[in-house]
This record gives sequence, structure tokens and C-alpha cells, in this order.
Amino acid sequence: MKRASIVLLALALVATGCNMPILPPTPTFVVGLETPVTESPTPAGATPVSATPAGTTPVGTTPVGTTATTAPVAAATDTPAAGPQGCAWSWNTQPLPDIAEAVQAALDAAGLASAAAVTAFGEDCRDPLTLEVQYFAVMQTDFAVTLEVPDLADLEALGGLAASVLAVLDGFPPAQTPGPNPGQVTLTFVADEYVREARFTVAEAAAARAQGLSRGALLDALHYRP
Repeated sequence: MKRASIVLLALALVATGCNMPILPPTPTFVVGLETPVTESPTPAGATPVSATPAGTTPVGTTPVGTTATTAPVAAATDTPAAGPQGCAWSWNTQPLPDIAEAVQAALDAAGLASAAAVTAFGEDCRDPLTLEVQYFAVMQTDFAVTLEVPDLADLEALGGLAASVLAVLDGFPPAQTPGPNPGQVTLTFVADEYVREARFTVAEAAAARAQGLSRGALLDALHYRP
């Protein structure tokens, strides 16, 4: 009887088109979380976490209607042209023919059988990149006088000649010749094929003469070695 009643009720529901209510899925709880997590799809109108909000451009993409650009890259610059950026210095000398001519004339006037040469001693300023000489910086004026003598062993006579040459060079002081520093003097004594030299600075010669040295003593002070 009861079975028959259940069958009749089912047939009646089908006949009337009655719909059974659909219950929402049962929430599933995760241990340690207070908010229930459901297995249902994202509700309509909600934005998934992985989606990009409207009006924004995802990183690494280019908006529609625009042209992709890359970050500007600094252009390589050429090596700067040589200029006022210092010098590569190197020692050098340059002849001073005008002064040499004047010295020679003074020696001839003093009756000294000699030959004179005058040079400027200093440094070349070279471009650090091309090594081309930019200018010559004079430091001092050097004198070289060659004297013909009969005997290299006669120190008294040689000392007298040295004093005579120094008297001539007094007319060409450092203040009137190129360069800020007192220069160097080289006296070359020639007897036949034999040669001896005395090499000293203008300052050394002035100091020796200031002491009253002459002849052999003067020659010794001027670093002459027989």
C-alpha cells in the first residue's frame, strides 16, 4: 500500500511539471582557514586574481593601437680630439743660430781661436694620443766652445783660456737668453787628435770666479780632467 502511494506521488509530480529545488554545493572547509572554500566557478562580475583590471596594460605587452618601442641605447662616442689635456713630455734640444753667431763674433773679437755652438735645452710637449709635437718648452741655454791648444798638459794655459771664454759669456747672461734656468757650458780643448773637456754649469763658473780662482785652480773647479 505504502509502495503504491509513493509511485502515485511521483507520477503526479511528473504530470504537473513541478521542479525540485536545486541546493547549492556544500562548502568545503580547509583546515586552518576560517573562510569556507567552495568549488564553484568565479561568480559573475568578479575579477579573477590573475586577470588584469580594465584600463591597464599587462607588463610586457603593448597596448592596442600603439607601436612597441625599446629603451634608448647610448651611442658610442668617438675618441676625443687632442687638445688641452696635458702633454707627453720628452727631452729635446734646438739650435739657437742667432745667439751662436753673436757668441762667435765676441770670441773672435777676443782673439780666441775657437768655434761656438749655442742650443736651447728643454722638453717637447707631445699630444698624448698622436705624439705629435705641439710646442717646445725651453728650460735653459747651453754653450759649447771648442778651443785649439798646443798642449793639453799645460793646465795654467788652459785655465787662462777658460777664464777668457767665461768673460765673453758674461755678455750672454741667463736673463737675456731663452729659458728660466742658468745653462751649461762645455769647453772642449783640442790638441792635434787629442781632446779633453771641462763641463760645468753657469752657476758653478760664477761661484768659482767669485772665490777668485784662476788658471789651474779655476780649471779644476770647472771639472777638467787631463
